[in-house]
Amino acid sequence: MSVDTKPWYKQFWPWFILAFPLSAVVACFVTLFIFLGAQPDMVVDDYYKKGKAINFQKEKQSAALDLGLSAAVEITDAQITLRFEANEDALDGSALQLDFYHTTQAKRDFSVLAVLNGKGEYVAPLPKTIVNKWQLSIMPFDQRWRLRKTISLPHPGEINIDPLSH
Repeated sequence: MSVDTKPWYKQFWPWFILAFPLSAVVACFVTLFIFLGAQPDMVVDDYYKKGKAINFQKEKQSAALDLGLSAAVEITDAQITLRFEANEDALDGSALQLDFYHTTQAKRDFSVLAVLNGKGEYVAPLPKTIVNKWQLSIMPFDQRWRLRKTISLPHPGEINIDPLSH
């Protein structure tokens, strides 16, 4: 009968037995790393404050409805163009703020400034090519009114936005 005199760390079975608990520890650290790096953007801390903000935004949409605002929006890879159908009192020629909100990832949100060109259109350059589903919000600087719509890009042709569209 021969006795194996190799040290334990050169044996197969101790490593085989330790592999299962060690893999569980590694999996825990990987899960913890993923959890800490991917906090959900859709969770709201203060529902009362968020509700008040929603009501305030609805008042702005009502103001756009009262002014008879509607816009035709065309989005290409490099720019966004807006043509408005409204009375002259609603648009005073000042720049418009266009906010693009990603539907699930707040870190992808961005804003651009649209200025009036010689053709009577508002034009803004886009910082990147945008695809997928976005919430587009259009407001003047005095924030009297707001138009918004959920859009899917790329979109062939024009997108019509009015105060009743969502």
